[in-house]
Amino acid sequence: MPTVDFTDEIPGTDFKSDFVQLSKKGDQIKFRIFAKPFYVAKHWITEKEVVNCPKVNSKDEKAPCEYCEKFENGIANPNHRSGTYKPNLQFYYPIIDRNTHQAAIFQTSVSVHMAIKETANAGIDVYKSDWQVTRNEGSPANYYGTVRLDAIPVTEEEKKSAIELKPTIAKIQASLEAKESKMEPKEELTTEEDLDVDEVSKELEELEAGSKPSSTKVTEGKGKPVADDDDLLEDLPL
Repeated sequence: MPTVDFTDEIPGTDFKSDFVQLSKKGDQIKFRIFAKPFYVAKHWITEKEVVNCPKVNSKDEKAPCEYCEKFENGIANPNHRSGTYKPNLQFYYPIIDRNTHQAAIFQTSVSVHMAIKETANAGIDVYKSDWQVTRNEGSPANYYGTVRLDAIPVTEEEKKSAIELKPTIAKIQASLEAKESKMEPKEELTTEEDLDVDEVSKELEELEAGSKPSSTKVTEGKGKPVADDDDLLEDLPL
């Protein structure tokens, strides 16, 4: 499962309480990012079938993917309402929720990630700011509003909560590596970004029921270790 730093380019292009998402118009969250976000890219094949994208998830532009090839060649998908094989990205941000003062995983969209990435590209340390995201709906360009806020000092309680969330983050990354997943989409879908907002909940519940917390460090790409969360926490203004 690849992580993504804010300087990286990506080629191809009901949850447990550890998850937070903006599920309806007007929902808002304020947070601090405490570790690198991770993402998963999938292709919707039918209304109930979705598969991982080996090209985007591996960060290897040369990795073969039959569905990326269909999308790039303009081949329509007759079995899904989107009509396309375009890879759908979902981002998972390890955050400290500034309202609850608890660590959580914020499940969000490409547009939110790109707004934060744009700030990083301007030379601003996005880990040293607080953020506010609001679900506005309406036009795709303004579906989510992302605002950078002045940082509020992180408390010891919040830091402890972030450290305690580490094993769950490892489990979620593992669950998202499943090659195939079948699920019922939500009854009401508003944009393509909303298509897979609930996809890992069942997998995570199964992991919680049948697995012990993992202490193994998650790796990125071809065996490259991802920065340990303790290191990231030490680097942040906590």
